Amino acid sequence: MSKRPTFSSDHFDLLPLINILMCTLACLLLVTLSMATLSIGPGAGEGWVPTASRHAGSRIPVLIEWDGTELIAHIDKTKLREVLSNVQNPSPNRGGDSILGFLASRKESHYALFAVRPSGFASFSELAASFRDWGISVGYEPIVQDRPVRLLK
Repeated sequence: MSKRPTFSSDHFDLLPLINILMCTLACLLLVTLSMATLSIGPGAGEGWVPTASRHAGSRIPVLIEWDGTELIAHIDKTKLREVLSNVQNPSPNRGGDSILGFLASRKESHYALFAVRPSGFASFSELAASFRDWGISVGYEPIVQDRPVRLLK
């Protein structure tokens, strides 16, 4: 018969304590990530904070989303939608209800801040040139195709 190994009782094994601490840490990390994911939500959007620049000065930004066919302007907490058939020559002659007409009449106090979707990249330079031809200052940033955006003040 073989002899059993004998263990001395003068030490304490910390492995079970370390296992408990690691499990506790993992649970806390899971709870933290879950709360962060829930607070962001699946429909999380972007909030832009416009900063004063030498070009814009103290002008008021008007956020305009461009996806290649449709302009969506965020004016005074309302959304004004406009479908453009001719990007190279948009006309503000429809009166003050068009986005270009709104900005053309207020070009000294407002500027256009475009959120350009990937589907609108190809035609954006022509659209921006049209706005500049009307004397409207233009700023732009790319944004993910389906992500909502808003201006924060």
